[in-house]
Amino acid sequence: MSKLLIASSLSLVLAACGNTDSGDEDLTPETDQTEDTETAEDTDTVEETEDTEESEENESDTDSEEASDEDVSDDDMASADEEELESAENVSDHEEYEELSAQDFFNPDDYTSHLVVDNPGKRIFVFEDDGQQAYKTIYIKKTNRLKIIDLKNDGLLMNEIID
Repeated sequence: MSKLLIASSLSLVLAACGNTDSGDEDLTPETDQTEDTETAEDTDTVEETEDTEESEENESDTDSEEASDEDVSDDDMASADEEELESAENVSDHEEYEELSAQDFFNPDDYTSHLVVDNPGKRIFVFEDDGQQAYKTIYIKKTNRLKIIDLKNDGLLMNEIID
């Protein structure tokens, strides 16, 4: 029985060592091949990690309103800077903006309104009273979420889905 076991083991070892393709033999010692392979694998891993990080950053940039749909960030709570207000569109007719009529915290007609952002994802208004920013509305279009921020008192008045 032991002779049979030894013969089987020996035939497996010889079969594994045998190479029928002798024309493309790599004569590099085995340790060098391993190091080269590990280095190539490390480089591939680093590149994959960098690609993943870049794609995650791009996703977070483009989908930031979705990622923070319910959350209220520091950017949401912040007043608009002068550049944003200068480049913003002044709006006097608020009837076409459904989110403004869905809230009852302030009357938009009593304020100077600036449409700061209006893209497929969200719309942001800043309302001024005598040159001082009073309210900010952030409307997330995909989910119909409306956030209203009181800029004078630095408080969140509303963060709800509207109909």
